[in-house]
Amino acid sequence: RGAGTGVPDFSIGDGVEVHGRSAEVERIADNALTFIVLGDDLRLDVTGLDDRDLIVDLERKEAPADAETEAPA
Repeated sequence: RGAGTGVPDFSIGDGVEVHGRSAEVERIADNALTFIVLGDDLRLDVTGLDDRDLIVDLERKEAPADAETEAPA
């Protein structure tokens, strides 16, 4: 089990806790999160993992143009 096998080593929720500051965090799979950065002081804490190696893969996605908010006039 593990990286590259298609079977997650752990599940977020099985003793694993995620806390974010200046972010909206959502679990999208057993071991995957997505988050929207809301401020420059972003912090994402994940606790409850054991001592195995952890692979972190970050992918930046831009918001669709129609989802952007306009500044008030």
